Parts: sequence; structure tokens; C-alpha cells
Amino acid sequence: MEPVTLTTGRLLLRTVGPQDTDTVYRICQDPDIQRWTTIPSPYLPEHARGFTEQIVPDGWANGTMFTFGVFLPAGELTGMLGLTMRSFATGEIGFWGAKEHRGNGYITEATVAACRWAFTRMSVDRVEWRAEVGNTASRAVAERAASRSRACCAPRSSTRGCCGTAGWAPCSPPTWAFRPPPRTCPPAPDVPGVQGGRRCQWRPLGCGRMTTLPRPTTELSADEARRIALRAQGLLGAPDRRAGVRGVLRHLGAVQLDTISVLARSHELIPYARLGAVGRRTVEEAYWKQGDQPAHTFEYWSHAACILPVEEWPHFAFRRRAYRNRPLWNHELPDGVYDQVVKQLRVEGPLTATELGGAKRTSEWWDWSGTKVAVERALMYGEVVCVERRGWKRVYDLAERAVPAGLLAEEPSDEECLRRLVGLAGRALGVGTRADIADYHRLKGEQVDAVIADSGLVPVTVEGWSKPAWADPEALATPPRGRHRTTLLSPFDSLIWERARTERIFGFTHRLEAYVPKPKRVHGYFAMPVLAGGRLVGRVDPAREGRTLVARQVTLGGRAAVPQVAQALVEAAGWVDCADVRVERVDAPELREPLTAELARLLA
Repeated sequence: MEPVTLTTGRLLLRTVGPQDTDTVYRICQDPDIQRWTTIPSPYLPEHARGFTEQIVPDGWANGTMFTFGVFLPAGELTGMLGLTMRSFATGEIGFWGAKEHRGNGYITEATVAACRWAFTRMSVDRVEWRAEVGNTASRAVAERAASRSRACCAPRSSTRGCCGTAGWAPCSPPTWAFRPPPRTCPPAPDVPGVQGGRRCQWRPLGCGRMTTLPRPTTELSADEARRIALRAQGLLGAPDRRAGVRGVLRHLGAVQLDTISVLARSHELIPYARLGAVGRRTVEEAYWKQGDQPAHTFEYWSHAACILPVEEWPHFAFRRRAYRNRPLWNHELPDGVYDQVVKQLRVEGPLTATELGGAKRTSEWWDWSGTKVAVERALMYGEVVCVERRGWKRVYDLAERAVPAGLLAEEPSDEECLRRLVGLAGRALGVGTRADIADYHRLKGEQVDAVIADSGLVPVTVEGWSKPAWADPEALATPPRGRHRTTLLSPFDSLIWERARTERIFGFTHRLEAYVPKPKRVHGYFAMPVLAGGRLVGRVDPAREGRTLVARQVTLGGRAAVPQVAQALVEAAGWVDCADVRVERVDAPELREPLTAELARLLA
């Protein structure tokens, strides 16, 4: 979307660009900003350029992060505020203030304005604030923002995992959730015993929207909902090994791609978690087009960049049309380059961006060449399709060659596309709220509302869930029984894609820390949740050194989790051809010896 500008009594909130790079760099030399935020430390000029020239415009363009510079009327930058979309209805707010302007209430004023904009213009239901324990200044802003907006604050349920009975423990950031309450709301009670902050729901009084929903047909306990979700994701019951990796993909509907590779890339970890030690070559051959064989998959924008079953090509027509009608792009497209790229692919066959003429103009990661801009635009429009990854580079081909003719000819309406994707999301989740279902393929709330009644899903209520839910009727028809998988999960696994859903179902706070500065990480660079007995029982941050799997950091949910985590580590080691497992750090020192002893027993 196009950036917006907001005003308050004293401030102008606008996006930042290259003209603000030097100012951002200067202000971010403040040790407090580097200490309490997730920016790199030390903060270098290239970090400031990447932020103002790529991260900020990209966030606005794709609707994932809305960043405002907080300016005085005279043009002086007083701080920065960003609203990151964790799902279509949930945003997370973060901010920093310039040292010379602290104490004037500017960031509080900006936070109130940004939250009101998010609620009224962006259909956001909840805005969360998270900060490292001890960041009292950030907490004070959140408290003042709530009080100045005539807020209604009520404590949310505590989250298990690394949290104690008193509330948020120091190993997990405290959270505020700003959420719209009913038209009348009781006074906000204090939350006793919370360490480092409170976790609340908040909404400006009287600013809600009403949605008429059918009467729920079934009531589910929290445990039933958890088991239904696990079975729907292929993690409860016997796996369908005959269908293999392609069966997993069709069952899930989408498998997310990511550049990070630790044990393996995320798209390899997804079938491993469900099928066990399936060969990595088998995984790649199942996903990508092989020679002259017809394509079984295509890569496109779903939850993120995802591998999708090729039979779903027609149902992303609504998104391709939206891209064609998009008025604003981050990268300029030089005249004639688009047609040139399409012509080259038609003549030469599948090519990478490098083979088309180069992916970048300079060594800077955000500085795409005209060729790269053109071929990515063609991918979004649907004229070009990614048929495979080669050395992690996309291999592009014309859709008319790669997509079966029957599918290519289909052009369903937006309503038909949305109905299909909402139904697929509901079946892949088993049971989910409106926000859960929308987040699966990154739809908007109003898109879900328009079709959910005709999607085949049925309304249900779930114990402990504050919002209405929808379920797959087939999932309700058969009790979810079977053997639980014990496995490491990719942080990009669709079981735990959405943070609020993971907390609601498993009582487990999950956050990828790969982009958090190393001194500020709590659980590790690529902490992988451990699933056992249908619950998330710990985390492992893995690495490989030769034929040794190194558990750089292990976080355990208690002594009972020791044999489960050990089993998950040994099985993962065998899958990636490691003969040994070494543990470096354990969050509970008294559990280190039992864990290493259990590992030795299993390896022997």
C-alpha cells in the first residue's frame, strides 16, 4: 500500500526515505537505542541506508510493516515508530526516541495516533507491545498510551513454556496486547507478580465493529482443539508415507521457503517433521520440476514465499490481478526491459536472474537490476513462474510452458479464489479463528468474512478462546487419535506460523531470533521448538560441525522433557548424517547432566 501521513497536535508522522538516512544513522549511535531495540550493534551507515531505502518502503509496499518517522512541524526527527503485522488482524508496535527529545511525550503521542489509525483504517484487532525485561522507558510509553486513549485494560491469560506461575519470567519478554473491548468496560485490574511488565488487552472505547456470525454448532475443549490442530497438520496419527512429500504439501496447502539453512532448509524440515528421515534429495525432487515432466508445484506469495501445489494455480488469480492493478512499486522498471526478459525466456528456456543478465546493479542486497525487477514483476503477474531453485536461486520459466494448459486457462473470480483458499486454510488448521484462517494465505479480514459462510467450514466455540472459531466438519466427525510425533520443528512450520495462535493452543511463546542482535537473543539464532506428546516441550538452537550435531542452546520445559528432547536431537542427527550430538548450553544447569546421559544412552 502507499505510505500515509498522520498528524497530532504537535507531530507529523510520515514514512522515512533516503533523505533521512544520515539523521537515522546519527540518532542510532545512542547506546540506549542499540541496547533496547533490535537494530544491529554497532549501527553502521549501511544499516541506516538499508533501513530507509529498502526495509521501510518494502514494508509499506507489501503490507507487512508500517514505519513512521516522528517529526516536529519544523522537520526535526524525534523518534521512529513501526507497526509490524504478525497476522492480518494483529500488529506489534515498536519505537525509539532521539535522546535529545525524550521526556516530552512525543513517542506516546505517536503511539496513540498509530494505534488509532491501525484500528480504524487497517481493520487491526490487536496491537501488541513487547520489550526486553528492564526496558522501563518503553513500558512507560505503553502505559501512558493506554491511559491517554481512555483505554480499557484487562489481563490476558498467562503463557506457559518459559513462564512461571507469577506471570512473565525474565526469560520471556513481557507483552501488552491493545485490543478493542466492548462498548463498556470495567476498570483495569493490576496483574500481581508480573516481572518486567504487564500483558493486557486494550481498545479505544466504542470503536469496535460488529459482525453477525452463525450460531456455533459444536463446543470444543482446549485439549480437543489442540489435538484437532495437530492432526490437521499431519503431526498426530500415522503419516501417509505412500503419498510422501507431495502428499504433505497437498495436505498443508503451502510450505514456506526461507534462506536460512542450519540443519537443513525450512522446506526440507517440514516433511521431515511429519514423515521422519525422508531423503533430502527425495524432498527436492518431489518439490521441483524435473526435466520434461509436468510441474507438480509452483512458488508464489501465499503466507510468505511458499511452495504450492500446482493444482492451486487458478486460485491465486485474485492475487495476480491485484498485483497487475498495483499503483506503487518499490523498484522502478526501465522501459522495454519487461518485454526483453519475457522474450529471452521464450527463446532460451528456464533461466535464473543471473543468467537473464544479472540480479543486482551493485553489491548492495537491495539494489536490484532492471532485469531482476522485470522478472520478479512478471512472476507476480503470473506471466512467469518459478519452476525450481538452483543453488537457492529462482529458476524462471514462462507460465504457458510450466503450468498445465487446463489450469492455465482457468480464471476464477476473486470470490471463487477466496472461497477455495479459506476452505483450504480451515482444513489445514483443523480449527481456527477468523484471524488464524486469514493469516494462513495472508488474506484480509473482510475477504474472509465475504466467503466463510460458503467455504464448507462450520462455526464452533473453543474453551478459553475469546473469539469465535471455525472448524473443518471432517475434523469434527472423527475423534483425533493416534501416535504423536516427537520432532524438532522449523520456526517456519505452519503449525506455529502465527504467534498468537501458538500461544493460544500450546501456551508457548515462539519468536525467531535470527535477526535479533546476538547479545539480545534469549533462545538462540534458529531456535527450533521441540514437539512431543502433542505439546511444545522445549527449544533447541542447533548447528553442525562435521558429523556432530551441536545443540548450542537447549531450553527445557522441565525434567520430564529431557528424554523427549534427547530423542528429537538423536533422530535429527541421524537424518543429517551426524554420528554424535554435543550440548553446549542448557537453560537449567541441573538438567544438563540428565540430558547428556540420555543422549549417550540413545546414541549407544
